[in-house]
Amino acid sequence: MLMGRAMREISRYALARIDSGRPGANSSVRRRIADRGEDGGGQSIQLHRLMQTIIRATLSPEERTENQHQVHEILAAANPGDADNAEYWPLYADLWPHLLPSGVLDSDSPHVRQLVLDVGRYLWKISDYPTAQAYAEQAIAQWEREYGADDQATLMMRYNLACALRLQADYNAAYAIDDDVYGRLSRTAGDDHPYTLMAGGGLAADLRALGQLTRARDLDEQIESRWREAFGEEHPRTLTAGHNLAISLRLVGDLRAALILQERTLRRRRAVHGELHPWTLYSAGNYGRDLRDNGDLRESRRVLETALNGHRRVLGEDHPESLRAAKNFAVTLRKLGEFEQAYALSTDTLARSLRVHGPQHPDSLACAMNLACDESALGQDLSARRRATPVYEWYRSSMGEDHAFTLAYGNNLAIFMRKAGDVTAARELTRKVVDRFTATVGPEHPYTLAAVVNSGDDLFQSGDFSGARASDEQAYPASGRCSAPNTPTRWPRGAT
Repeated sequence: MLMGRAMREISRYALARIDSGRPGANSSVRRRIADRGEDGGGQSIQLHRLMQTIIRATLSPEERTENQHQVHEILAAANPGDADNAEYWPLYADLWPHLLPSGVLDSDSPHVRQLVLDVGRYLWKISDYPTAQAYAEQAIAQWEREYGADDQATLMMRYNLACALRLQADYNAAYAIDDDVYGRLSRTAGDDHPYTLMAGGGLAADLRALGQLTRARDLDEQIESRWREAFGEEHPRTLTAGHNLAISLRLVGDLRAALILQERTLRRRRAVHGELHPWTLYSAGNYGRDLRDNGDLRESRRVLETALNGHRRVLGEDHPESLRAAKNFAVTLRKLGEFEQAYALSTDTLARSLRVHGPQHPDSLACAMNLACDESALGQDLSARRRATPVYEWYRSSMGEDHAFTLAYGNNLAIFMRKAGDVTAARELTRKVVDRFTATVGPEHPYTLAAVVNSGDDLFQSGDFSGARASDEQAYPASGRCSAPNTPTRWPRGAT
């Protein structure tokens, strides 16, 4: 009776609200706590900040510490422990606003610290990269002071920070962090510890982004093998390592091996996670790309259309992974001759990417180059050249002359130059691309062969028919050695 009278008096001044378990922003948290047998009957009292301050002031230091500890334990009890599963993202969205205000970084409880880590991963998984970065930096600053640089939770929060930086295209900063984290975990936890292997996968992703493709492939092979040997072929992290290795295999030009590995990974991810788990969708998108690179355009179209619909359903149309899936699908549409549909999809995808990332993020630049390819396919070669030129120049200045994507985009730009009538400039750029690809990825890499074929087209267009024949004779045998049996003999242009 006294409590009811007190609450009525407090409520008169709008200083509190009784929540009887009705649906609301924190209903998923309540359900999670109730599932663990820790709910207090479904009712809670939400106090105004003024009342919270007054009540805290009446508590002794010991009572405040115990109260804070109980709050942290309640929050940790609601952690589903799987920030990669989109089904749990609404729950993390409910938990996240309460963490830092509750002083959760002060807790030394292992499962409370795990909640802090999982929310850090959730933030970059939902593509809120700036918030993920700021959150990780705050946690790292406090944890390094309290636990030291080799503390495992601190190192894994640095791994989260590197992921957020990489996804914002700060590749050098991400690499520096991952390289240090991987080294520290290898020394302190061992080569086969899950945290060490996760950090190694992050380091390989940095190497791919920086264009160090062979190093990335070699490291991905080590990481995938160690996951498989230590945890088995069906472990979710083993499948993630296989997915990453397939990407690295494709980038070094081993198209058939990439296709086989990604198909196996997709099949197992479907069995382990289901059709609509984000990891399954990511593998489906890359499998569709591998099908295209191996010449099976019809199956690529089917797989990528299904994957795009799944991405949009689970992640939303503007999630970066959905935008990558849309761009990927548009490439297959173009290669099938569905130019108008490809152009429409690429136009929409670029507009969305500009809103999400801004104009100078690599994903937006890739979308712009892809739209330029669609424009060229429709005969709009001057527009394609204008659109592609700043993309190529950004990569030259930001990623270096010899980055694989710089050269691939240069190859595309040379095609647009030639088709727009500037054969001399096209020949000069193509010659440079062929020379640098040959030096960096080798003479039989698909990127190199695409540039050699393009060089033959330049020579033919300028009247050097014998030179054009020699160029094609150079490319033809090598293309047969590094491709699947049903791959078209004339390589698709560029890296798009």
